[in-house]
Amino acid sequence: MAVKWTNAHDERIAQLLDDMSTHARAFADMRPEAVARRKAAPFAERLRTYFPHWIRSDDAAFHAEADRRRNQGGMPMVDCWFRGSGKTTRYVILGTVLDVVDKLHPSIVFGAKTAYAAAEKANIVRTELRYNQRLRADYGEIKPKLGNDEETDWTACGSRLTCFGTGQSVRGSLTASGFRPTCFRGDDLGDINVNRSRQQQEKLWDWLWGDVYPALDDAAGTSVFHVVCNMYNRTCLANRARERADEVDEQGKPLCAFQTYPALDEGSETTWPERYSTETIKRAMAIVGSARARTEYLCLVADETSPIHADWIQGFDVRQVEHVWKEAAA
Repeated sequence: MAVKWTNAHDERIAQLLDDMSTHARAFADMRPEAVARRKAAPFAERLRTYFPHWIRSDDAAFHAEADRRRNQGGMPMVDCWFRGSGKTTRYVILGTVLDVVDKLHPSIVFGAKTAYAAAEKANIVRTELRYNQRLRADYGEIKPKLGNDEETDWTACGSRLTCFGTGQSVRGSLTASGFRPTCFRGDDLGDINVNRSRQQQEKLWDWLWGDVYPALDDAAGTSVFHVVCNMYNRTCLANRARERADEVDEQGKPLCAFQTYPALDEGSETTWPERYSTETIKRAMAIVGSARARTEYLCLVADETSPIHADWIQGFDVRQVEHVWKEAAA
């Protein structure tokens, strides 16, 4: 069944096509050595070369470290970012475009809170592959071929990309295809509503480690498992991944690699001066309030010192304690 995009997504794609036609025109230098040089350039340089309509400010120092982590195989990677850090653009959308043209992963899975949310990002990837004149100049014409579920399942350059929402069976859906995924990219897996419910948090955690990770081909060897996320509370995905990174297997190897990318460093200075001044970040933090400032900008849980934690408060069936009230009134 074809996905019916929202007006907002259609407008975003139209703007993307306009930006590409303006800022990403085909290269003038098409000598073989020039093409080879562009293809072999480091990741950050290739982003600027092929996607000038996306990358419009200099990189932060932390981007270099995150670039090295993005395709590390055999180790579950969970990265927690501040809002506005470019995580989705750089590592989910543009990174995937380059992985596809490089034929790096035969099968890629996009995960999000809903299959539609994952498909929106996949559609942006597909649009870049199909219409980016710079990519077409160096890699030839690319025509993504739609699969059974059309926009949520397509193939380009020998790489198949499928989209899943949290809770959907990744293993069962891919068994019929004859091959298993070699890369998982998770983004926007949980929002504020998910993280207000311990039950929803548990479902997300169980889905990632009980369904997605085991579905990867050689999960503990060569496959890539990469989640980018934001911090919310003590029991959110990011904080639990931080705790898991302290655990090791029998060989002493961490069960997970976790990294935070906050907006301010230990000296309370901006970590991305090329885009945000320290004053701009601090003003934004003051406007959103101390609790949101910790989660949105510092990648910390809302309140480390609170004597009562939200996850301690659990719901119950009033009928289970009704007899206590009756006995007290007797």
